[in-house]
Amino acid sequence: MDRAAVHADAAATSQSSADEEPPWETVPGAPVHLEWLNRAFAAAQVAAASFEQPELLSRAHLAKDQLAVVQKYTRICERFRDYGAKLLTKQRPLVPVRFPVKPLPNTRVMINERLGRSYANFVRHLHEQTLSIAPQRLAPVTSADMAEVVEFVQTMAGALWSESRRVIDDESSEHEARTRMLRRCARFARTCHESHCKQLGSTRNHCRAAWTELDEFCRNRALSKRQLASEHSQKAQAKTARQWVRGVLRRGWGLAFEIVCALGRVRAALHDAFGGDEARARVSFFLDAVERARRDDPEDRALWDDDEWAARVYARLAELAPVLQRAAAQACASTDALLARDVEDPCWCSLQAVLDTPEVEATALDSGLLQAPGHMATFTRGRMRVVASCAYVSHGCRSELAGVRLARVLAQLLQEGHLFLHRLGCDFANRIATCEYAKYELYIMRIEADTLIPFGELVGIPYRSRIPNLEEARLAQKRPLPLGAPAG
Repeated sequence: MDRAAVHADAAATSQSSADEEPPWETVPGAPVHLEWLNRAFAAAQVAAASFEQPELLSRAHLAKDQLAVVQKYTRICERFRDYGAKLLTKQRPLVPVRFPVKPLPNTRVMINERLGRSYANFVRHLHEQTLSIAPQRLAPVTSADMAEVVEFVQTMAGALWSESRRVIDDESSEHEARTRMLRRCARFARTCHESHCKQLGSTRNHCRAAWTELDEFCRNRALSKRQLASEHSQKAQAKTARQWVRGVLRRGWGLAFEIVCALGRVRAALHDAFGGDEARARVSFFLDAVERARRDDPEDRALWDDDEWAARVYARLAELAPVLQRAAAQACASTDALLARDVEDPCWCSLQAVLDTPEVEATALDSGLLQAPGHMATFTRGRMRVVASCAYVSHGCRSELAGVRLARVLAQLLQEGHLFLHRLGCDFANRIATCEYAKYELYIMRIEADTLIPFGELVGIPYRSRIPNLEEARLAQKRPLPLGAPAG
């Protein structure tokens, strides 16, 4: 492999930035190298003319070309040095992703990897914050629903990385990238809302069915006090329980009571009416009886044929029916109120991102600091805090959705300019500039070691590098900085 291939990537990358620059001989600092080149070139011509070393003329032209590359890389190093000095002042915590020279390919790979990890950690942290703040307001989340939210977390981390990369490569503007991200957030929030409304609609239908069946029992099937006091009371209770339960199953509402009794509002009503343990025991016995009738196994059928056991089912049903009927009606009303709300309603998300101030920290009922992406180190306007709004309307149940919370807070950060896709933190940008400086300096040292220094020794005109050695660098560090220079 040719030695020149070592810096081929650097030459290709810096070509666009150096095409319009003046010749290297006119750049400040070049006269020293130009004087050496003229003396070395003259010595090579003399040696070639005397036929002592004719190959020196070829090496002289190669040294001239390589010296031009050294000067070009030296100018690039000076640009990165000046750029790094400005970054060290930290007058602006965030700077645009624009470097004096387009970063080398392997540096761009490093930048992309860092951005990917940074965005992944940020979206994951934001997701955890939206779950941990005011969790008592969150609607119950199924495993399937949470799997969709986690998939959205991973998708948005990749989308943020992809959009930032497109902005860095000048394939898109930052405004266009942010607009696309906002559309993604809005689309996912609508998907979560629609999915939850389907579940609410199913729950409302079961609540209405349960209310209808209980109302029919209370008005038409419940035994009077006279019937309950008769000697055939047990048989009448057993017959009524069998007929009512079979009618419920025949109309397809066998699972309605299990769904209704699992609602938080219904559980609270039963607890207030009977007490915790007693309410659980009565509901468990009643639901078990309905389930046995639905299964209709021989063992379950024999149990239902037992008048004593069926009469116990009637007794439990008579006790639970008024409480369950009222609770089911209230659950229907609250569900109808939620179904009338669109996705933008605050009932689905009461979280918002605000600038962190002592007043916010002191007055917020529930809040948490939000960690900025690692490559930015800070948000555009300062530290951010996710807070739960005090103006929360519960509609009688826990209504907020984890997916809507995440999508809405992320969209707010993008829309209000707290999270830009084309900016880096000063420290991260300075590390990139330092890395690029070191690479170009290494390319210069390789060219000097492979071509210029051997050629100078060959013609008797030693080449002196402008890159300080270790001892000179240490001495330079001990010298006091000039007034106004940025401190390291």
